[in-house]
Order: sequence, then structure tokens, then C-alpha cells
Amino acid sequence: MDEPAIFRELSSGTVPGHGGVRHGQGQSLGMEALDAAWSADAEGRRRTYAHEMPRRARMLLPDIGSYHVTCRGVARQEIYRDDDDRTLFCALLRLATRRWRWHVLAYCLMPNHFHIVVTCDLERLSRGMHLLNFRYAQSFNHRHGRAGHLFQGRFCSYVIASDEHFVAACAYVIDNPVRAGLCSARDDWPWLGGEILGDLRWRDSRGG
Repeated sequence: MDEPAIFRELSSGTVPGHGGVRHGQGQSLGMEALDAAWSADAEGRRRTYAHEMPRRARMLLPDIGSYHVTCRGVARQEIYRDDDDRTLFCALLRLATRRWRWHVLAYCLMPNHFHIVVTCDLERLSRGMHLLNFRYAQSFNHRHGRAGHLFQGRFCSYVIASDEHFVAACAYVIDNPVRAGLCSARDDWPWLGGEILGDLRWRDSRGG
């Protein structure tokens, strides 16, 4: 199959920690597996943010800072059906990173949601997320012959308030697939990356 035009269009920018590689064909998961993945994710998020303030309304977020951003499919449905979908999403993430000058520390694609830890100002966060979600949903619907919303609402964003919170949030995002039972080690999951990944590997190698 010829490479979709969107991949050629977006082949120049990069997201730190993730090259423009293609992976083998993925598999679609059943609803039971999706619910299990989301439940594991929600439990991990509760532990990570147990001592933080609740998520703030978007209008109250600081003008510039580091954010843990997450978005899930409407009715918890899959937002990626195969690796072509995931590759397209990563291409659009590279575009948002380049166009809106995001500093992507960590990201992870899960079956029915995704996570990004990003540093930027609030306006660039909002514009970049609009580009990412709108263009991906539009392409997804066209490719799979569906109509209607793909994502449940816009996106959730959590302010990262301290160095300890930063490390915990990045580790939480990167370890999402392991926690959900999708793989046995983070390096087995091809759909994650970010600048923090190398640091986490170094810390793990030293038993930290």
C-alpha cells in the first residue's frame, strides 16, 4: 500500500524520542480489553495525583508551564484501529510540536486514549491540541467510513507543580502499557517516547 500523503507532508519535524518509523500491523482490541486498559490507567492516575490538587478548569491554568494532557475516545471506544492510525497520529504530533513549539517530554498511545507531557504556554497548548485532535479525527473518520465525534470532549490537562510531580507524571505516562497489561516492559511498546525516556532508562539502569 502506498504511504498516505499525510505521512509525506509531515515527514520533516520530529517529536523528541520518536523517529518516523513504521511498525508492524496492530490488532484491534475488544471492549473488555479496552475497559481493562482504561481502568488500569485510571487507577494509576489516581495514585500519581493522590497528593495533588484536583484538575483545574482550563481558564484557571497558568499561562505557561508543564502539563500532563490526556484525551480518550467517546464512550471509551478505540481511537486507533491499526498501526497506520498510530503512525498518522505520531505524524500529527510531530506537526503540532513543530508548528506550536511544544517541548514534548513524554507521550504514550493507548488503545482508547493517549497521554502527552508537554511544556509550552497555554495558548500554544490549546492550538496544538486542536490541530492534533481535529485533523486526526477527520482523517480517522474518512479512513474508516465513520461519522461523528471520535474524542470525548476536548482534552484534560493537569498542571505539573513540582520536580517530584514531573518525574512521577512522566514515569506514569511511559509505564502506561505495562500497567494495562499490554506488554511486559516499556521498551516492548513502540508507541511511546519523549525526551524523558532516555533519562528514565538511565535511572532504571542504576536501580533508581
